[in-house]
Amino acid sequence: MFSALIDWINAHFPAEDKLRHFATGTVGAFATVWLCLWVDLWVPASIVTVVAVGKELWDRQHQPHQADPWDAAATIMGALPIWIVWAVSHG
Repeated sequence: MFSALIDWINAHFPAEDKLRHFATGTVGAFATVWLCLWVDLWVPASIVTVVAVGKELWDRQHQPHQADPWDAAATIMGALPIWIVWAVSHG
């Protein structure tokens, strides 16, 4: 039963692809968090979120790409640790 669940997860959520999205979110958060020097954290968070969702919408319109909302979620989750560290360190 457990191996069937793992097989299903691997078939529907390829780990390598999700890790690339997670890493992209982390890099995106690093690249935009410097904006927090001038604006609130919601601005870089919005930028990464809009880019992640926008990329999936673009994939939907351009074959052979396939849109996957879990890709956008993985990208945003990759940015979360950076945003949390920034928010905690800047009170």
